[in-house]
Amino acid sequence: PTFGSESSGLPALSAAPGAGRAGWPQGTSSAPAMSDDGQNCGPSDDYKGQIVSIQQIFAQFDYEGTGKVKVDRVSELIASLGRELRLGREVARQLAESGLTDLVSFEEVVQRLKRVEENAPEPQAVETTTPLTLLKRLLAYRKKCEANGEYVEAQKARRKYEELRAKEEGRVR
Repeated sequence: PTFGSESSGLPALSAAPGAGRAGWPQGTSSAPAMSDDGQNCGPSDDYKGQIVSIQQIFAQFDYEGTGKVKVDRVSELIASLGRELRLGREVARQLAESGLTDLVSFEEVVQRLKRVEENAPEPQAVETTTPLTLLKRLLAYRKKCEANGEYVEAQKARRKYEELRAKEEGRVR
């Protein structure tokens, strides 16, 4: 499996154990591949530059040159790679829950990040706040307050609902 996203600009990284040097992205452990006629058919210079950039970022988090990262720094590593910090926190949480509490390899981080990204819910469409949506929220809030016995708060919500409804009816006329 590979890890990468066109939207982030990061190249696809190998998540297979042993793909690349000591946990580095695939394509970094040997010279570029050559075709039969001697032409370079390996990764482009742009891709190589991205790999070098990723290696440099990983090196900042590499614990004492072991090729591993402390689990409590995984979220920072993932954010440095251009992913959202919340994804990094989720990856670190899942790694810790799976028993990996000290050091993890780059492959383990990449594999877990890939799973987290694949299982992430689709982003919700941003709801535009309109008078109608506010009226609906106030009504739902009032009902919730009444159900919880918070009658003073429910009365406030009812007053605001009626006030907003009257203003909206006047505006529509």
